[in-house]
Amino acid sequence: GEGEMMMSSMGKVRTAATFSFVTGVVSYFALATGFLVWAVLRRTVYKHWLLAAAGTALVIGIVVSGSRSVVGACAVVIASLAIVLFLRRDSVNRFGQTLLIVVVLGFIVTRTPIFKEGFTVLSTRFTEVAEASEQSVMHGLVTRVLGDFVEGFYAFTKAPFLGYGLGVGTNAGAKFITGRSGFLLTEGELSRIFFEIGPVLGVAYVGLRCALVVWIGVLCLRSVKQGNVLPLLLFSSSFLPMISGQFGQPTILGFSVFTTGLALAARNEEQFLIPAELKERSRSLSSKNVVRTRSIHAERLHSSNLGNSQSNGSVDR
Repeated sequence: GEGEMMMSSMGKVRTAATFSFVTGVVSYFALATGFLVWAVLRRTVYKHWLLAAAGTALVIGIVVSGSRSVVGACAVVIASLAIVLFLRRDSVNRFGQTLLIVVVLGFIVTRTPIFKEGFTVLSTRFTEVAEASEQSVMHGLVTRVLGDFVEGFYAFTKAPFLGYGLGVGTNAGAKFITGRSGFLLTEGELSRIFFEIGPVLGVAYVGLRCALVVWIGVLCLRSVKQGNVLPLLLFSSSFLPMISGQFGQPTILGFSVFTTGLALAARNEEQFLIPAELKERSRSLSSKNVVRTRSIHAERLHSSNLGNSQSNGSVDR
């Protein structure tokens, strides 16, 4: 049938790339940002020219996406560096050197025509949405993140005790029931859960997802303390979809599970390498930095465990 792509602003299409919808771009760019930031901090993972090319492509891709969600998702990943700097003070100097390189590369990228055009379209998109909702740009972003929770609370008070049926609110469920794909109940994830399975089971399921996120988040913070920042960077790109992402949409569900699984798998680095390195380092430090309070001869003289086998060196002979 006939249709059209979703538009951003100024007549530009909100690109979906190889995905069926822009939600795939949001998840992919957030995941790519986590890997890129980790590689830049690590420096020895990829070649410098590859990092420069990937960074340039990522920045331009974000700008020309025309999506506020892409900007927000990547911003959350970058903001997680504040936790890294707080828990690992020794990484401040390394981060400062990396920041200088990023600023120089960013200055060059912002001078390209495609970046200027994409930035104009994206800023216009932000402004139009803010004017339409009569809110500031920052307030609109916060509302976009927390709005699902507000809608979920409303659904909690209106849903039947056992709900309308599992899967009814998904696109696939709508296709089976009506023959057309769509949202029969609601588009938000939390409200869909409450309408499908009722308030009691809905609270239990949402609580399970939140508890899982907290548990994995604690594990990632432990990894940061041991010097492994990759799990936290990956987790920062998937924890919001894990809490309130639309699991009825396959792309969001797939990226949430895949990215969170990668975050857990990335913890293998400190589990198998870092403890051994720390043990070896502490052993070497303990052998080198021995501070004696008195000489060897004074130790022999004042020791309370002297026996008949005590040797006095050449005096015995």
